[in-house]
Amino acid sequence: MLAGLPLALAAFIVAVVAIAAGVGNLLLVVGFPILAGAFLVLRALADTQSWLDLLYWIVVFPVSVATCCLAVVWRSGAIGGLLY
Repeated sequence: MLAGLPLALAAFIVAVVAIAAGVGNLLLVVGFPILAGAFLVLRALADTQSWLDLLYWIVVFPVSVATCCLAVVWRSGAIGGLLY
């Protein structure tokens, strides 16, 4: 649970920033290579289709944050219960 958070955070940041920059520059010619690069990076992180990669990493980020928080709270509660 805790190990998935750094990868999910990095992929979420890449997905949101690259897609926003690519769409923002789409009227210029620069937007197409940015979008293509974003989809290539996201495809390297997951083994599915490009638009599913984007959707996957945007959805997995909140789930990863929630499971990380639950794991930390659960372990803290267990340690607190043992030391009480």
